[in-house]
Amino acid sequence: MAREIPRVLKTFTETFTPAGLDVFMTTFTPDATYLDPNYSAPVPVATAKEAWVGLFTGFPDMTIKTVGLDAISERVWVWRWVLRGTHTGSFRGIPPTGRSMAMPGCEFIELRGDRVCRDVGYFDRLTMLVPLGYALTPAKPPA
Repeated sequence: MAREIPRVLKTFTETFTPAGLDVFMTTFTPDATYLDPNYSAPVPVATAKEAWVGLFTGFPDMTIKTVGLDAISERVWVWRWVLRGTHTGSFRGIPPTGRSMAMPGCEFIELRGDRVCRDVGYFDRLTMLVPLGYALTPAKPPA
């Protein structure tokens, strides 16, 4: 039986955009943490916001399509997504290339009450860097 998606998760998934970032930030508890492959340990969400601003600056047309949003426990949901954007702004010191990328990923989102208290994201950075020309396509293993 499918569970109803909590309002906070709808807001979370619908406002992770360049224009929606301030509303997105309201979905978190004051002590919320974030972790993804760019960090060695969880960071306060305010720290992650700086990185998200950088992402949106580098890819101002960025969109994120929800592939799935599913409950995996009473308090934890998984959001599967595909992020798409064109590199038309500076990103982490990399000048704009004008190239587009599509990066799939997922977030494990833990709720406390009606807010997000922990978000752990997973994605493959190569799926962003290869299309932009900043990493080589990994060699395929011999058959």
